[in-house]
Amino acid sequence: MEEGEQKNITAKSKEILSALRKNDRLSLSSLSSVLKVSKVAVLKRLKPLEKSKLVERTTIKSGRGRPQIYYSITNTGNNIFPRNYADIVAETLHYVEEHFGRDHVRNILAIRAQKLVEPYVNDVESSSLESRIDKLSFLRESEGYMPQWSQKGGQYFEFLEFNCPIIAVSGKYIEACQAEKNLFSKVLNAEVESTHKIVEGSRACRFLIMGRDDAIRTHS
Repeated sequence: MEEGEQKNITAKSKEILSALRKNDRLSLSSLSSVLKVSKVAVLKRLKPLEKSKLVERTTIKSGRGRPQIYYSITNTGNNIFPRNYADIVAETLHYVEEHFGRDHVRNILAIRAQKLVEPYVNDVESSSLESRIDKLSFLRESEGYMPQWSQKGGQYFEFLEFNCPIIAVSGKYIEACQAEKNLFSKVLNAEVESTHKIVEGSRACRFLIMGRDDAIRTHS
């Protein structure tokens, strides 16, 4: 899809793409429920998205009843989400690796993550882990990561990110994913485990967050 065409995508159409990005596939009824608009309104938004090959439909037979139609986002549709100039960064890191070695790439990624710690901490600071996660989610949303989180019980949380703006980097340097995990751990003052990655074929990057006994921060 050309850049000019991407700019013509309306906010309402992008809502559909976001919903499909967060789900493997959705029926018309499900999309209507998620977006809280009528099926007719959803169909109206879907038509140009299908025409531009951002969305595709699949027909699945279910017994003797009428076949069910499901919609899903295409690779072209995925490409409209923010990428943070990751292609340029990946090329730069490749140059560094070729001339100075892989260790220098690891150091650069670690330094980048460390520089984000202080501003992130200032933005998400709270005595409650749940509140810190909520603030982190808001911050990551503004950066194009499409986060979604839920509490699984007590101080145990699941944090999902359905878009990876740095996928061009993480696709070549998995150290970028490790740096993100370490960043979360420091900012949230919690134990963080990375279980799924978009770059490895998962629908979302998945983090399990577990509170520490000393979860309440103290600052001098």
